[in-house]
Amino acid sequence: MTQTIQRTGKPYKALILLGQLSMLASPFLFFTHHGAMSAAALITGLVVYWLGKIGAWWNNG
Repeated sequence: MTQTIQRTGKPYKALILLGQLSMLASPFLFFTHHGAMSAAALITGLVVYWLGKIGAWWNNG
């Protein structure tokens, strides 16, 4: 089971997608006058995105 998950990298793809969605929500939050939430969504999205990218790289490399 673990080897299958490591080979496919699906958890990392999910992290990358979640990070991208969070970053896409950031402008919407900003323009609806939720500046602090927008910044939090952007920073969290960047962190989650890069964790997914690094995890996928680490597993494949």
